[in-house]
Amino acid sequence: MKNTDIRNLNLDQLGKVSGGNEVDTQNDSYKLHKLGLLDEYYGSFDLTFSWASCTAKIEEAWAKIGITCVTNFICANQYYYEGKKITRKEAVEIAENTMIKGPQIGFPVY
Repeated sequence: MKNTDIRNLNLDQLGKVSGGNEVDTQNDSYKLHKLGLLDEYYGSFDLTFSWASCTAKIEEAWAKIGITCVTNFICANQYYYEGKKITRKEAVEIAENTMIKGPQIGFPVY
């Protein structure tokens, strides 16, 4: 790979090149928190010193929308949806689409 080719990488590919597993897990926590699936987000310090408890909560948050996430400190995280392996990008898209909340029009019907 040439030095100029790095500009053409997507986030998943860049993560694989840089070994960004902890970074992906940290970004997952930010995204899941922003979407309302996780009560708090975790930074590098949290993940370094409390990996097991933090990643358990992150995996539980993914599970709320039907995604199985297998976090890994050394290798890339793995994501599964409806029985098939998906990319992190696809997992994030599914989460965003699932959690879309449009404006409520009118009064609720009971």
